[in-house]
Amino acid sequence: MTTTSTPDPSTLVLREATPAEKLACWRTNSASWAGKLTPEDYAAREAVNGDQDLTRNGEIRYWVFTAPCDAGSMSEPEIYAAVESLRKPVVVKTNNGGLSIEWGYGIASVFTPPSHRGKKIATWMMRRLGEWLDSEEAGCRFSVLYSDVG
Repeated sequence: MTTTSTPDPSTLVLREATPAEKLACWRTNSASWAGKLTPEDYAAREAVNGDQDLTRNGEIRYWVFTAPCDAGSMSEPEIYAAVESLRKPVVVKTNNGGLSIEWGYGIASVFTPPSHRGKKIATWMMRRLGEWLDSEEAGCRFSVLYSDVG
């Protein structure tokens, strides 16, 4: 992730990360989240975590908040923020006392590189993610935000 000036967040788009972008995000957020792991070990751990029964086959999605892709550009666009969503079946009690199985999402790993913090980037990204969660594609009954603010 390179450091440039931050654009107007309303012009940015939320999309699924490419494999290279996932790795770039893990390396960047390792400075905050890796603890005693090296950036390489942290990225390797995240790759393993993303290939478990709970997370494989699209159950976990890695999102990046970037400028719209320029069809003529050969370089990856800068990542201004990133987030993960984890889809799981959930049991919901209906108004008539019955039960239904729906999709619920855990939202986690919200990260904005330090150079772009304080500029409403994550706010806009989460708004866009909320719009996706409300879409038919997501089929989301409810979501839960996991956070370790501190």
